Amino acid sequence: MPSADHWPPITLQRTGGFAGLKDTVFLDPRGAWTVTDRAGAQTTGELTAVQVAAVMTLAADPQLASEAGRTPAPSRCTDAYHYILTVGTARISYADCPADPDQPVASMALVRQLLYFAGLAPA
Repeated sequence: MPSADHWPPITLQRTGGFAGLKDTVFLDPRGAWTVTDRAGAQTTGELTAVQVAAVMTLAADPQLASEAGRTPAPSRCTDAYHYILTVGTARISYADCPADPDQPVASMALVRQLLYFAGLAPA
């Protein structure tokens, strides 16, 4: 597991859905996070040591690199959330559509944790 000194910054963009969301979550290597919504309003917070460990484990998953190298097919869902996850130089994009093939499982796990820890998703 990487140390906090070697944990790359993580950025998550969530767009779409019926309500037309546009949220950005930025997480720095110390565990400080900032959420910016489509109106530009910001919320900030700090992860606990346990939360930092959980994110570090997910961010170190080697599967992220292979998920970053794929080109997803057009989504089968019309009102799905679309995510762009950037971990260091790895960039993964996908639609949250269970009907879509080849879902990026490692990225989805990290996205779920980031949204939960930032207060944007239920447990």
